Amino acid sequence: MNRGIAIHGMLLVVMLGYGYRAWTEDSKDEKENRGSVEVWNKSGLTLISYDKHVVVGKRDTTTNLQLEKRKDSWGTYWWGIETRTTKTERPAPKATPAVEGQPPTPRETTTDTKTTTEEFPLGAKSLELEKQWNKLRALASLGKLATTNKADYGLDDSESLITFTFGAEQSKLIVGDNVYGSSDRYVTEVNGDTSFTLAGSLLGTVTGGKAGLSLRRFIDIEEKDLAEVTLSTGGKSVTIVSAEEEIKSESTSKSKTKKFGWAKKESPKSIDDGLTTFFKKIQSVAPKEYKPSQTTSELKEVVVVKFISQKGAEQQLTIYSKSEPPEPPQTAAKVNYFARSTLSRVPATIPQSIGEFVQQNISQLTGE
Repeated sequence: MNRGIAIHGMLLVVMLGYGYRAWTEDSKDEKENRGSVEVWNKSGLTLISYDKHVVVGKRDTTTNLQLEKRKDSWGTYWWGIETRTTKTERPAPKATPAVEGQPPTPRETTTDTKTTTEEFPLGAKSLELEKQWNKLRALASLGKLATTNKADYGLDDSESLITFTFGAEQSKLIVGDNVYGSSDRYVTEVNGDTSFTLAGSLLGTVTGGKAGLSLRRFIDIEEKDLAEVTLSTGGKSVTIVSAEEEIKSESTSKSKTKKFGWAKKESPKSIDDGLTTFFKKIQSVAPKEYKPSQTTSELKEVVVVKFISQKGAEQQLTIYSKSEPPEPPQTAAKVNYFARSTLSRVPATIPQSIGEFVQQNISQLTGE
């Protein structure tokens, strides 16, 4: 039988399987696990390492992503470290002029090397890491592929490798091409006999890198799910709750509209515009750059905000300020602002405008 026809026949069977899965998939658990074909059953995942090498033109980029399970006084969490090294070939500006009677000196290329390392806490996807990778499930099994067939799936010379550490044991997956018209990918186990198709959304929990994995919000409790919020500073505090008021139209007494906002807990039906504006600012604050080496002992606490959900879950956000020596020709010290939450674990810089707003208004709101 013609080898090409056999390979394309196998691919057709896989794609028909995808169509059938999309048509019949009603199981919530199967959707969450992104497949039902067992790859492995393990426990104790503590580290995921993703290595990728890409060459585009004269640019050579190597990326290493480490996802580490850590523990502190707030419990366990996942932390990311992404190191990227880029080498770019550049020609010399000009060839050396020829000396009379001698051939010209050829132009030589130089290589510029740039390495960056960024650290960050993982966002909501970190909750899925252990569940999905400890008990790994695939969308389909490709069976045992001959070495000559692996090229058809991008598994013969792939330079994308994921290493999973389960205590003293390691498992490795080579990541191949995308399934045609899909984000799903072909993978094969290192030293294993079987290749699989993994859901793209599952692989994205690792291959997304900092851009796809980094925590984007200090607090992930939605406003509608909050029971109360407490603002504290300088020994004073105020607790606020969500509220709504009916406002009569000026044109007719029968027309009413609803106004939503935040009110002091002791006056739950009287919306406080100042507290509402302040809450919106606090809720919208987002990390700019995480600073793992920045200790909180060097920072001045501006406000501590405790969020309590309707189900009793608690998260905390603290905003800090830090005065920096002036840089000539400036004469006044510069104030930078940071925030740290239950989810972020470490301080991160925040927009100057939000930090200044919080510092200027918090004392008045808490009655300090």
